[in-house]
Amino acid sequence: MITTKRILLLMAVAYGLLPFAASSSKAQQVISYQGLATKNLTPLQGAHNVMLAIYGDSTGGAAIYQESQYNITFTDGLFNVLIGSGKTNPLPIFDAGSYSGAPRSAPDYFLGISIDGGAELTPRSKLGATPTAWSSRFADSARAAGTAAIALSIVDNAVTTAKIADEAVTSTKISDGGATPGYVLTANGGTPNWRAASGLPSGAIVTFGDSGTHPGYSFTGFTGSIPVGGNTWSTGAVLPVGQESMTSAVVNGKIYVIGGPYGNNNQIYDPVTNAWSTGTALPVAQFGMTSAVVNGKIYVIGGNEGSSNNNQIYDPVANSWSIGAPLPVAEYDMTSAVLNGQIYVIGGGDNGNQVQVYHPVSNTWSTGVALPVAQQGMTSAVVNGNIYVIGGSNGSHNNNQIYDPVDFTWLTGAALPVGQEDMTSAIVNGKIYVIGGGKGSQSNNQIYDPVANTWSTGAVLPVGQYVMTSEAVNGNIYVIGGINGLHNNQIYAPGLTLYYFTKN
Repeated sequence: MITTKRILLLMAVAYGLLPFAASSSKAQQVISYQGLATKNLTPLQGAHNVMLAIYGDSTGGAAIYQESQYNITFTDGLFNVLIGSGKTNPLPIFDAGSYSGAPRSAPDYFLGISIDGGAELTPRSKLGATPTAWSSRFADSARAAGTAAIALSIVDNAVTTAKIADEAVTSTKISDGGATPGYVLTANGGTPNWRAASGLPSGAIVTFGDSGTHPGYSFTGFTGSIPVGGNTWSTGAVLPVGQESMTSAVVNGKIYVIGGPYGNNNQIYDPVTNAWSTGTALPVAQFGMTSAVVNGKIYVIGGNEGSSNNNQIYDPVANSWSIGAPLPVAEYDMTSAVLNGQIYVIGGGDNGNQVQVYHPVSNTWSTGVALPVAQQGMTSAVVNGNIYVIGGSNGSHNNNQIYDPVDFTWLTGAALPVGQEDMTSAIVNGKIYVIGGGKGSQSNNQIYDPVANTWSTGAVLPVGQYVMTSEAVNGNIYVIGGINGLHNNQIYAPGLTLYYFTKN
């Protein structure tokens, strides 16, 4: 059972989107609602049941509306529901006269949510009738998940004041007959702010997270190859002990850079303070290993020094290490990915098509479906429940091998344009950023969109690198260490793709 204490629902009124017409008779009868849910700090995955209730009070009181939706897909914790889509009666916030009790204005309604039969999560989300602005960063995530969400609502060429993550957004003029740049609200790894976006049509515009069909709105365009804001590099505090061929992980917003050939260091970076600290050292020094996070613990597996079977487990809260069941087939220069709480250790320098699956709960290993093209020195990512294994040093450096855990099969995606090995990757807004590498240009920034199965190019890495590590935190990508600059900490802010709609 999921309880309030075990799951965090990261919500503000900006996430519950309620675009209203001036007259209640013209109001939409559904609410598009998006949330991010974690259990023990691990984002929920797969299908879950969601119960939704609307109240007239922020705490207590009887629900004036309830519905359950089943088998809602959670992708990296992200989920989307259309409240009221399966009901014949209108929601009470749109037509209070259809329900008992005195009519209430929309700001006096609160949404409660429970997941998989657990207790209702707190606090309830306050709903508002004002057209709601929302971070386009999250809208792009929704597009990757194949669902709709309103990112920006523009009425009469002006944005109404809204609340986003408790940051006030003031009214801003949007475009002037299309002759001058418009503005979009973004939160690309930081406080929500307005960015210029040339070419925005004037008039009532709604930006969704995808270009699909949305009743009441017509698709008018998107930013395409010219992202809004971002696509820039900056420099963070340098890695205290320079490293290459190390591994890294993110827990609670902090980046743990572990091991490497120059010591068994455990170096911890806080992107908020831009400062480094030190954790308990890796018990058995390693480089060329892989790592994964499950339930807030970091599993450091294999490597190229000493035993390549190591399974060393770090608990950031206790700042201590323990040992798990050893990797059955020793490996180095492999990659790993987490699906449904299990760690897939893929390929490597000795058995390049081996897939070994670790089950943290039972502390046991099993064998997965072999990688079609054996590889080492590749990178991997999980998007929408699939594992993407990209590049590598064996055979073609352009491979894009996709594992579908539902059908237990490997598929082939669009090839990496510039083949690479010993590169790094990170995921932002459902897109995979493949950065650097030891073949050809070491400054490449190649961006894969799994939904469209296409590649594009981002701003190049200022200092070319290979055998480095990277992590994404709050929408930014941190590329750390590597050959050519062992101490480097290069920070990339991706651009944001926006999709424009006009209200019919």
